[in-house]
Amino acid sequence: MASPSTPSLELYGALQRAFDHFNSTLFAGELPPCMITLRAQRTRYGHHQHARFVSRDGASLDELALNPGYFALRPVETVLSTLAHEMVHHWQENKGSVTPSNHHNREWAEKMKEVGLMPSTTGAPGGEESGSRVSHYIIEGGPFAKACQALLGQGFVLPVYDRHAPEPPERVLARSMVSFNENAPPAPDGMNDIEPYRPEPAAALNEAPMEAAEAQGKPLPIVAPPPPRPSNRSRLACPQCGASAWISKEVVLICGSCAVPLEAV
Repeated sequence: MASPSTPSLELYGALQRAFDHFNSTLFAGELPPCMITLRAQRTRYGHHQHARFVSRDGASLDELALNPGYFALRPVETVLSTLAHEMVHHWQENKGSVTPSNHHNREWAEKMKEVGLMPSTTGAPGGEESGSRVSHYIIEGGPFAKACQALLGQGFVLPVYDRHAPEPPERVLARSMVSFNENAPPAPDGMNDIEPYRPEPAAALNEAPMEAAEAQGKPLPIVAPPPPRPSNRSRLACPQCGASAWISKEVVLICGSCAVPLEAV
């Protein structure tokens, strides 16, 4: 483990280690370097964006982002499957043929299956394999499952977690209980990668930190995010023509067209 004085290096080093491991075992080492980032987006587990960054020498770098808010809510192999999901997008952008109107096209779906992730619009068996919003579930005994177990067997852990849960933990756990009848609660709108199907409870080694802490009677490592700061701006509108304006303090404004004071809305 890295020194506690370098938590950034420790976490990003772990993510880079996982990327390199899957690049070698699932992609024959053909993926180009990318920028791995953490983005706390409430409605996404992760995303990939082509040529988001550029180096000083002019080389473009794709972004592969993960949402750290879900690290404490999901089993580590599920978090890593999101990493692999985005790596398939990275492969297609650089080695395949992207369809601009559909980033989950047939080529992408076939590559997902090749690396051991079954694409599914529902995140469970029976879902469509391509479309605008497609998740996946881990194929038991497939290449990803074996590569992931090998990585975990080397002592891999995610050493740092975001304490602010992006959604209630019970919703994530309920969604992870998805069954073949597909009656589980839906993922939030905009999810790039909804909760993958898990046919059996994860082994103790792979439990989500939240579940492991709960089993040991320890406090959960997550808390509700702080409430947003109250806005110091308010909106005024003309009662006659509807023209509006935002103000940052108490002032009196008059509509230039109707010559009447604007009212709070």
